Amino acid sequence: MRGRDRLSPSDKKRTAREIATSDPECKWTESALAEKLGVNQQTVNTWISDIRARQKTSRNTIILRLSRLGWTQEIISETAGITRGRVTQIVNNTNFSEINTLLSQDHDMDYIARHYHMDIALVWALRLEGKTDQEKFKELGWGLRTWDQWNFNECDERFGDDWPTRTPEKRPGWPS
Repeated sequence: MRGRDRLSPSDKKRTAREIATSDPECKWTESALAEKLGVNQQTVNTWISDIRARQKTSRNTIILRLSRLGWTQEIISETAGITRGRVTQIVNNTNFSEINTLLSQDHDMDYIARHYHMDIALVWALRLEGKTDQEKFKELGWGLRTWDQWNFNECDERFGDDWPTRTPEKRPGWPS
């Protein structure tokens, strides 16, 4: 970069941030930017660390979403342009236990979604992972409705003769 000595520190910072913003694949390293701008790497890191953190979080969110949708890690790695081993690390090492901590500090799910740079649906999916339907309904503030219950012990004989497809209630027009 010719004339880098003529750029003011604020111009160098703006340039570094513009390059980092337009480089979501992080092809420009902090050391390469530092060399081009004539500053040390720590300075560049200070200038662009927030941009790189958002880019990394965004990429990791996409990888988590694709993994939860059932994509293979091989296909995810091809799509994201990173190694399969790195995809495995992201999927296996992403720890969202802090969601419970943030909730205990009276933060709502919208705040948590912003905190992790995720959309609200993915945050809820992570929050509800491993819970039973009834536990999910309770978390979501839904009551258990009659039509949500589909495991019946047996049919009540007062509602008709035994029939292979009979439901526990007698329906008009159905054999009795």
